[in-house]
Amino acid sequence: MINVLLFGQVPPPYHGQSVMIKSLVDNLESENIKIFFVRMEYSKTIDHVGKFDLQKIRALFSLLGKATSVLINNHIDYIYYPPTGFGKIPFYRDIITLLYLKLFGKKIVFHFHGMGLDENFSQSNTLVKYLAKKAYFKPYVNIYLSHYNEKYLNFLQPVYSKIVPYGIEDVSLKFNGKRKNTTKKRVLYLGNLIRSKGIFDFIEAIKVLHQKKMDVEGVIIGGIPDKETENELKNRGLFDSDFIHYLGIKTGDEKWMELARADAFCFPTYYETENLPVVIIEAMQFSLPIISTNWRSIPSMVTDNYNGYIVLAKAPLSIAEKIIAIFKNEETYQQLANNSRKRYLDSFQRETYISRIREVFFLSKMK
Repeated sequence: MINVLLFGQVPPPYHGQSVMIKSLVDNLESENIKIFFVRMEYSKTIDHVGKFDLQKIRALFSLLGKATSVLINNHIDYIYYPPTGFGKIPFYRDIITLLYLKLFGKKIVFHFHGMGLDENFSQSNTLVKYLAKKAYFKPYVNIYLSHYNEKYLNFLQPVYSKIVPYGIEDVSLKFNGKRKNTTKKRVLYLGNLIRSKGIFDFIEAIKVLHQKKMDVEGVIIGGIPDKETENELKNRGLFDSDFIHYLGIKTGDEKWMELARADAFCFPTYYETENLPVVIIEAMQFSLPIISTNWRSIPSMVTDNYNGYIVLAKAPLSIAEKIIAIFKNEETYQQLANNSRKRYLDSFQRETYISRIREVFFLSKMK
């Protein structure tokens, strides 16, 4: 039996990393692996992510206390830890946590859900960089979401590295036949309404199509991170538009229903810690043609002219052009849609993901 101390965020708040760690917590344990889960409770809402407050200091000490109890009272073989992406506050928190955990002499497995750690290192002063090296260098395993991650993170000098793309449960068949039979095409944006996730580029692209008298409507699902963003969305006319519909936060069957009703999916992200967006996998599962950017691991998911189109970041006119291209004729649309579903089935199913993560804890026996 292999015992794993697993750290991670689980919903709420809802974002890709918390959803995928919840999947591990629920499914990773097997007859050969026992999980001891310690929840990271630093942010209860999306607007708290990456920001400092006193509650997070209390949460850090609570986490270290729970981890100490697990490590003292159980024979732990591996510590699974999801390092932060870009951002000073979580970077400093990780350094403190990892320096403490390393005192126990356990094998550490890093799972890089988010990106930007290399930028944290490069922007740090000499003292912080020294402490960061002590905390992060020479893990037992680095788990990457795609081969695009390796060149940015192999500087940590892991003993082993393994590429494991995300995988999610196939729920789409339950919602077959929900797509509306209307002449107006629904293009869905699903994600928190953060500027660098491309929300304003999406809105502007839909406006361009409206001006061109295209039968296209935009549908937006996700949380608004702060009052400033809410005010800008209001100024852009989001809340009183008759061709862009904001539905708020949707989870579970409500979210799946909207994916089933959509005709295409747009996620033009350049978000600082974005890596392999789960929302794109969800959209592929529902046979949706994808429009996204060449940011981080996204080219491993979306291939131009195969299951969608790649655009440059901050390019609403290009987004509008690609939406037109998706719907220019039924044959093109069906080919893109079918290829999206095929890519999901070939590369992003939950069973494959969980199986590959389990293999990580047996790497020394497999070599």
